[in-house]
Amino acid sequence: MKGNVPNVPQNVPNDVPNSDEEIIIEAIKQSPNITRERLANLLGKSEKTVTRIINSSKKIIRVGSKRTGHWEIIEENKEDSN
Repeated sequence: MKGNVPNVPQNVPNDVPNSDEEIIIEAIKQSPNITRERLANLLGKSEKTVTRIINSSKKIIRVGSKRTGHWEIIEENKEDSN
């Protein structure tokens, strides 16, 4: 088996989200008012897991109330004001 590496994906596009956090971020970019319930269904995970992912993320914030608020993504490349 020279040169063959088993179970290595070939020709995978670079822009495909590969983590749950990235999938959540992409969903929020498309629909900032998306609910945790919908995110859980999208990922095939529980709402509690989605909440844990969001709480551990430094890129996702909630603006406003649970009922009328929306999600925002904090861009990494913002300049520091210092």
